[in-house]
Amino acid sequence: MMFGVMLDDLGLPNARYSSYVHEDGEVSAIVTFYSPSRSPGKGLEQFKVGGSLAASTEMAEDSAAREGIRHIESSEDVRIEDLHYTALTWVTKSYKKLLWKSMKERKDRKNFEKQLSAAVKRMAGSSQNIVSLICDSRSLGQGSEADYRNEALTRIEGMANELSQVAKVVARNLKRRRNLQ
Repeated sequence: MMFGVMLDDLGLPNARYSSYVHEDGEVSAIVTFYSPSRSPGKGLEQFKVGGSLAASTEMAEDSAAREGIRHIESSEDVRIEDLHYTALTWVTKSYKKLLWKSMKERKDRKNFEKQLSAAVKRMAGSSQNIVSLICDSRSLGQGSEADYRNEALTRIEGMANELSQVAKVVARNLKRRRNLQ
């Protein structure tokens, strides 16, 4: 097939194959094709190239086609480029880049999770310190000023408790996520 595409791209007629089955069951094939003549004034020159013995007609014809390609590559100074191989090479390089990027992102994510976990622990500790300070600061006295201060401290205590609960939930989610990986 590739040989046919090459001939077509060069504007040359299609190749013809002939095969022969030997007594031992092996098959040989000859490909006949036309190529520009090296002699000035001549148009196309006919060439016959044989391949190696093979187990089937298809394999023998493929072998002959490869020899035909080599003949044209050497005489016409052209090169066959396997686009599938080129695409495969590109995909392989892209895969490697994505793999490295994924590994880096995984490492970055783990570092972020460690930093977040440390921050959550600090938040939980800070909220406990706030609650302790509030309990120590409550006035046992009477009057509107003490009531105002106690009401503010109660609100702060509520926020500190809420902060502590958020820190616990985040810490639990981080731990669960780490256990899934």
